[in-house]
Amino acid sequence: MELQEETRSLKTMWTITNLKTLSAILFLVCSFHMGGQEIDSVKMEQIDVIARQLYDSNSFLLKESALQSKRSKDFSFPWSQNFYSRTTLEAYLKKLEKNAEISIENDGFQGNQLTLSSYLPEDQNNSIFTSYDLEIIKSEITNEKNDTIQIGGFKSRSFGYEQQCSSEDKKKVAELCKTIEVNFAIPKLEATALRGTLIWNGKFVSGYSYERITKNNRNIPIILNDLEFTVIDIIDNKIVISHKNKEDLLLNDLSFINIDKNGNKIEAIPYSDYLNSKKRDSLNELPRVANSRHTVQSYNYSVFKNNPDLSFNDYKKMIHKKILRILGSDNPKEMFKKEFGEHYVVISTVDIIENLYFYTPNYVQKECTTQLK
Repeated sequence: MELQEETRSLKTMWTITNLKTLSAILFLVCSFHMGGQEIDSVKMEQIDVIARQLYDSNSFLLKESALQSKRSKDFSFPWSQNFYSRTTLEAYLKKLEKNAEISIENDGFQGNQLTLSSYLPEDQNNSIFTSYDLEIIKSEITNEKNDTIQIGGFKSRSFGYEQQCSSEDKKKVAELCKTIEVNFAIPKLEATALRGTLIWNGKFVSGYSYERITKNNRNIPIILNDLEFTVIDIIDNKIVISHKNKEDLLLNDLSFINIDKNGNKIEAIPYSDYLNSKKRDSLNELPRVANSRHTVQSYNYSVFKNNPDLSFNDYKKMIHKKILRILGSDNPKEMFKKEFGEHYVVISTVDIIENLYFYTPNYVQKECTTQLK
């Protein structure tokens, strides 16, 4: 459970970084196309900008890196732990929906936000919230103009233990509870007289689906819950994956562990140790590697796999005609896909892949509805 919590913010960052890079490239392609200019010196500058963006976001992925790691002996697989029964988790979900409250406020520091809070009576399962998550399905909250209030992304969450419970009429009761509070951003809120309901999904991790990845898995479809993907290649500390239109799930929900032959987890060394090693060893001028994931177009993957040290000028010559065809197309986004191919996800580990496991959580979940009061 703790491993899932530790990687949540990193996965979100990976997703945002990749989506921003791709969006920037497509924005440049479309905006330059929409300018209606001929292929002149200005257009050449625009081509140079697009080529540079593509080069900078892809060329580093398959370069040689400084592979340094440590071994964690006190380790067990996430799926080897004990999980609560389905009956227990379903009962918790019903209580959380019954006890849920939502509020909308602007505190001047956090900005506009929606807070969803709930609680469970204290029992022997003190760590139950470490396996819990929730997401907004739909906002049916409106203002006095009957405009729907749009709820933005997840902001923060907090847990509390041995707190005073409130009954349905908001009176304190003797029973102690464990509480959860989750905050979501509201991009725009200019009106009052808010009313309506929030539809949300609450879920508990009930186990994990996993698959050991070897070179024998290459080009064979793998299915883990809602994810279907194919391992294209395994290169040193990198694994390349093709997927079926669920890139966001690969970047967010797919976790991985690299295990050595003795069953120890291969982990990144602290950054301070890396800096010290650079002072001792001139070979460590190579960039440090952390567990990471990035998207790459299939064309660019092939180019930089065959020539990781390809210069920008040589790369620009290779794709010059591709960019011209894209800019001259009536549908530059579709032409971009045609010229550069499908998206792969490249997962990099901190050291050579020995025994890599992919895994995704299994959930017991419930769709819930809460009224704004």
